[in-house]
Amino acid sequence: MRNAKSSIVTVIYAIPIAIISFALTSINQALLGFFIGITGLISLRYLYPLVRIDIALFEKKNWLGSGAIFFFTWLAVWILICNPPFNDLANPTIDRVECSIDGGGNWTALVPDPDWNNIQIGNNNTTIIIRARIADNDRLDSNSIKIIVDGTQYDLAPSEKDYYTYTIVNVHKGATYDIKIMSKDVGGRSSEYHFVMGTS
Repeated sequence: MRNAKSSIVTVIYAIPIAIISFALTSINQALLGFFIGITGLISLRYLYPLVRIDIALFEKKNWLGSGAIFFFTWLAVWILICNPPFNDLANPTIDRVECSIDGGGNWTALVPDPDWNNIQIGNNNTTIIIRARIADNDRLDSNSIKIIVDGTQYDLAPSEKDYYTYTIVNVHKGATYDIKIMSKDVGGRSSEYHFVMGTS
């Protein structure tokens, strides 16, 4: 009976602690939220007597069991409410930025490849396709997926799953492009990826 009562109390106690951890996470204090959870775990020793659970006969296995119940309940609730459909605290990701010359289908990393500012092209009037993987843990705002090339904004076109492309035509040797890729999710969180691409 004592073990059943302590388990129920532990689960109930873990939920508000997880909510506090979430509140701290939402203001970019996730580490503090983690320590709040650990503090809640330690405080079980003081909570049980307050709710008339006799800990005098608690053995090591009882404390380990109670600690595991608290920790996994707290962690599960914390992770659950930090993610869709309850909340979306993560910005979209923009990565795997690559280019293909003349639509040849051979993709070359633009970032962080050391030669991203020295793309070798065969001749003038070359076409370069830029693509990037843009994803979110919930949903992207499709109207926000943009690329700015030398100060002018364009839409990025969806291609394969999570990939978006933009084609630069009539590229000449020695041309340099200042490029910024932007995206927002439906919650308004945004990400940007800026780089300069040069050709030779």
